[in-house]
Amino acid sequence: MRKEFMDEIESRLAPLRLGQDGEPFCVIHIRRGDKKKEARRVATRTYITQAERVMKKLHGGLSVAYIMSDDYSAVTEAKRMLPNARVESLVPKTMKGHDSKGFRKNDNFQGLTKLQSAMALFTDLEAARRATVFVGTATSNMGALVQIIRSQPPSTAVDATTGTMLPPVVSGFVH
Repeated sequence: MRKEFMDEIESRLAPLRLGQDGEPFCVIHIRRGDKKKEARRVATRTYITQAERVMKKLHGGLSVAYIMSDDYSAVTEAKRMLPNARVESLVPKTMKGHDSKGFRKNDNFQGLTKLQSAMALFTDLEAARRATVFVGTATSNMGALVQIIRSQPPSTAVDATTGTMLPPVVSGFVH
């Protein structure tokens, strides 16, 4: 990735202090929006429960979570469900779920330009790449992508619905 983009990503993540001083943190990817067209919706509680389980097993508990989502309501739900954890996110309050058709049709979607949307996605992916634990779903290409770009043990990226390791598969190809 070009240096100016990496610098921008770092400037967004640095104030959140994720992983500072080796503190373990979990990134939780909660997809909403038009995902309902291809898979049943997974409740926020399901993601949180899995994140708490894995973080407790590996690190004694969940103290820092970063919410990666296309819907700001997922962030507010996670904060309510994790009252004793520091919950971070860069999801804009304007986000109400991704709509691929609407995104392709418009230069500005839910208050963000396409470049701003891309930078938000790249920033979320970088947070997920650095995360001690990642929780997503096996039905999401994002989960497979994150599993591929992380250097942590594959067993630390888990499916929220099953608790099993996310497979590093994209479009049917195993990497």
